[in-house]
Amino acid sequence: MRSPSLAAQLVLITILLTSCGQITGSATVEPTIKIGGLFALTGSGASWGTDEMDAAKLAVKEANTEGGVNGALVEMVVEDSKTNPTQAATSFEKLASVDQVSVIIGPTWDESTGAIAPIADAKEIVLISPSTGGEVQEPDRHPFLFITAYPDASATSRLEEFMDLREHRRISVIYNLNTWAQYVRDTFERSRSRYDISSAGEFGVNDDVSDFRTTILKIKKESPDAVFFVFTTDETIQPFIQQATEMGLDIPMYTASQTESEQTADWYNRYPGPIFHPFPRKNERLIAFDGRFEKAYGRKPSSPSAAPAYDATRLAVMALRTGARSGREIKEELDKGTGMVGVTFETLNFTEKGIIDAGPEVFVIRTVRDGKFVEAQ
Repeated sequence: MRSPSLAAQLVLITILLTSCGQITGSATVEPTIKIGGLFALTGSGASWGTDEMDAAKLAVKEANTEGGVNGALVEMVVEDSKTNPTQAATSFEKLASVDQVSVIIGPTWDESTGAIAPIADAKEIVLISPSTGGEVQEPDRHPFLFITAYPDASATSRLEEFMDLREHRRISVIYNLNTWAQYVRDTFERSRSRYDISSAGEFGVNDDVSDFRTTILKIKKESPDAVFFVFTTDETIQPFIQQATEMGLDIPMYTASQTESEQTADWYNRYPGPIFHPFPRKNERLIAFDGRFEKAYGRKPSSPSAAPAYDATRLAVMALRTGARSGREIKEELDKGTGMVGVTFETLNFTEKGIIDAGPEVFVIRTVRDGKFVEAQ
């Protein structure tokens, strides 16, 4: 058998080296590095998931402009959870098995994250979710789950501080019977005694309820100082506010929702009383991020999870730049305490529960005045 020529041997060596990475001087540059994105692009969470995807892609683009990961470009492979835990699990399996990613930005919302977190732990794939509540990490933490969302417990505490300032003591609470809403309601119940806040009635309703008239009659009968509503979607918020307006309810309302869109501003503006909600305090980095997002997509982000998705992606890239490649290695980097400056918080570090370490001071209370969201005085 004839031996290959010298030229043929050189071609073969070049092909083998290229398949393992490109040669630049004496350093080897890796091929494209994939990270996953699992967002609710359809279904009730689509407005959040779309913002998260766009913010994550912006972070990837900026990271690649900065040189990627040691010269290798970062590629984001996106799947749609459809705001459905079963579909989220299917999409996760595709990212894990077909795309073989070690880190995923997402999922959007608690139910999908709760369904996937045990599988991610078993497969040792890191999840960094920008819109999951802390209840998914209770009672035991999922070790491969990290949450960059603004902490719900801190937002709720900020609302209670404002209720105390306004001397709103008797509060009627209405909430959806789902994981996130019940967690916020429970958080409110655990801490309200610190502010001498009492209950004027509690009403749990299913996610698909759109007729609140009976509940509103009960609220009016109790004559509370204010109402605290914890609803997951706009499809629930809109009919509740509309029916409350039609039935003559005009007392102050508080909501855990942090969404600020033209649509929600219009709904809040139609209600005769004030509606207060917590919103992340704007810093220069967050304002600059909003500007870059608007320049890239022609709109401002409407959900509070856009900036946490951007930070989640930057954290993943940061871990990859240390040389971490497996899920376990990436997890170990995040567990160390990153100290990275975020657009959301001055430093991004996680608690023992894998939640961003931040208190109520990171929130301000906002309301709608003349159709615009403004800080409440």
